[in-house]
Amino acid sequence: MAISRSLFRAGIVSGGFWGVFTGFFSYLILSLNRSQVTSYLNGSGTSPAPSFQTFAFVLVIALIILGLMGGIIISIIFERTGHLFGKLSPGKRGIILGLVFGLFFILIYPFPGDISDIGYILISALSGYFLSSFYMRFSKRYDAQNNNLRKV
Repeated sequence: MAISRSLFRAGIVSGGFWGVFTGFFSYLILSLNRSQVTSYLNGSGTSPAPSFQTFAFVLVIALIILGLMGGIIISIIFERTGHLFGKLSPGKRGIILGLVFGLFFILIYPFPGDISDIGYILISALSGYFLSSFYMRFSKRYDAQNNNLRKV
């Protein structure tokens, strides 16, 4: 189940993009709803309840890690499903996989909201597009390096 080096790099970069922007967006949404999040943390039953800043920091770090792992998983799926999409361009294929990943994410994310869900789906679709574009860019660079080594 090995994937190419260029696709692995593209997955890491696009997953990192997704994690950073989703983390920033989540922090923004949580900050706007600070009183609700604080009451949620106080009513969670853990003693002592974590502070808002600690909770938000841990959430952002967890989303970045989730983005990196999700980028690797989506890159594997991107490679394995190439024949299923037929003549669909890699950009459109990446957007579709990003949308699926975004829908899956909003199903498991504990803080629902209409605006935030739309934002997460848009970030995921953009991340899927970045996956395909970075894959094409990295594969061209990797192919050029291999051709230079063969000539020598």
